[in-house]
Amino acid sequence: MSLTGRDIVCFSTHYWDERWFRKQEFMSRFARANRVLFVEPSFSMARRPEAHLRDTATNRLLLTKLDSRGDRVHLLKPPRRLPKPRNPRIDQLTHRWYARLVRRAMERLGFRDAILWVYQPSYLHALDTIPHERLVFDLVDDLAAYGGDENPHAPYVEALVRGLVERSDLLVVTAKTLRDRYGSSARWVEHIPNGFDAGLFSPERIRGEPGPLAGLPRPILGFIGTFFPFIDYELLEDVAALHADKSVVLVGPVEATATEAVGRLVRFPNVLHVGGQPRALIPSYVAAFDVCLNPFRKSRIADSVNPLKVYEYLAMGRPVVSTPMEALRMEDAGSEVAFADGVAEFSREIEVCLSDRSEEGEQRRRETAAPYSWEQLFERLDRACSSALAA
Repeated sequence: MSLTGRDIVCFSTHYWDERWFRKQEFMSRFARANRVLFVEPSFSMARRPEAHLRDTATNRLLLTKLDSRGDRVHLLKPPRRLPKPRNPRIDQLTHRWYARLVRRAMERLGFRDAILWVYQPSYLHALDTIPHERLVFDLVDDLAAYGGDENPHAPYVEALVRGLVERSDLLVVTAKTLRDRYGSSARWVEHIPNGFDAGLFSPERIRGEPGPLAGLPRPILGFIGTFFPFIDYELLEDVAALHADKSVVLVGPVEATATEAVGRLVRFPNVLHVGGQPRALIPSYVAAFDVCLNPFRKSRIADSVNPLKVYEYLAMGRPVVSTPMEALRMEDAGSEVAFADGVAEFSREIEVCLSDRSEEGEQRRRETAAPYSWEQLFERLDRACSSALAA
């Protein structure tokens, strides 16, 4: 039995119209048979949005916007956040304010007996204001670890996460490490990793090499993703220096906190950064890579990240070299990832991947990735909802 005829309110950490992550993938599929109110994130009144979000992060001062994407998906863009949003007291006030706005939107749309689907843990403050029948907490990453070991707000975030875990009817986790950490406090826990769009990431759909790569020296070592503080930029610099005979291609937007690091990288003559690219073009870049890179900085964060890019790499049959990531290693797909600790081992694994370009290896990687398509993952999630939310 699938979830049908329900009203779902999703508190997202991504905008609907930016690059799609699990929030949009899952909610778009739930909307086939349910109504979805997708509550987008916001940003402080005191600053501008990240450059790559200027077209989507259009939250207004003190004004709420309610929009739609078809008959069953409604987007709520809340006002810009109060200044100093990381302050726990300000964060609490902001999300209690947002809760009233969400409740009004639900009344306007006629939402009843709603399922609250939470990605943003600060909405713990809103639960007593928003009427709902069931609560799902989809825990993506070790949220309390963001900001590093010295982050003074980590205990506050950890308290929010544990509060949601304890109140949820269903806890969904992207990583087995998160299940091990929080599962004992949950009524019902389900491990659903991240995945890839099988309709998009298919070698049969590729029609030529992207223009910016034309004439680049081969082989190409490539990275796809947003450039943020948890990428190991020093490792990438070492790779570029040690593999001067190869091209290093970086695809993705740059957050303000990573501008300087990316600036250092592109000074290497064999490094090319092409910026953010349309979603439809990403597979053609991956297909052009000879080896795909997943260089996460060693940290508590890395142990619980389940990176989408790795499944997209494997779905295209490309070999992957990654820094150690415990959650990824615990996945079946981890068997097709070359994990390497340190620049010497990382470089050695790149050469090993380049020495084996067999069709059998490409097919094996594609078959390993197949169970991680969003469609198959959604079927697992839908079954879990039918069981846990009816219990």
